[in-house]
Amino acid sequence: MTVRYEVSPEALDDIDAVAAFPAESNGATAERFINAVYRAFDRLAANPHLGHARPDLTSLPVFFWTVLKRYAVIYRKAEPLQIVRVLPWRRDVATLLNAERGPPARRPR
Repeated sequence: MTVRYEVSPEALDDIDAVAAFPAESNGATAERFINAVYRAFDRLAANPHLGHARPDLTSLPVFFWTVLKRYAVIYRKAEPLQIVRVLPWRRDVATLLNAERGPPARRPR
């Protein structure tokens, strides 16, 4: 079986943080979020050119894909695809990304 994508520890923390809030009141909402994010990972791994660069936010070689209209999946086109972060668009995405350097740690999915 080929590893299609890797999820960085930061991205896993991002997912946990977003899912934790609705999970307190409605576990189904958290589950829908998590499922949507992992469906996006699968889709991007199969079609990495779907996303777009955002030079207005970062000079890092990353691409963006929106999930559920409110969250950015930030990834590197690599083999396998590297999921860097999963951030709500309402956060200061530019500051969060520009504070990071280097490839994510490998965590196959």
